[in-house]
Amino acid sequence: MFLSKGENAINGFRNHDLRKWLYRESEQSGKDQQKKYSGRTTRRIKMLRAHGLIRKVPRANRYVLTEKGQKFSCSLMTASALDIKALTEMAA
Repeated sequence: MFLSKGENAINGFRNHDLRKWLYRESEQSGKDQQKKYSGRTTRRIKMLRAHGLIRKVPRANRYVLTEKGQKFSCSLMTASALDIKALTEMAA
């Protein structure tokens, strides 16, 4: 998962970094398509901020995971590594 990478924990990430990860073809696309991808990425960043999973670094165009975001990210990675049967057993 992009947000939980170690390099993002130290320096944070920018819209451009997340856009490159989400839309790998964005670097080769035209200006109109890049603007569209940038807008989509901005909306995703706003949603993550609204849910308290990331926060903005003051006086910088960077974002970092909050404590809640780190827990959520860890839970997602753990759940994706397990199969459905193991998850149901853990929940029961």
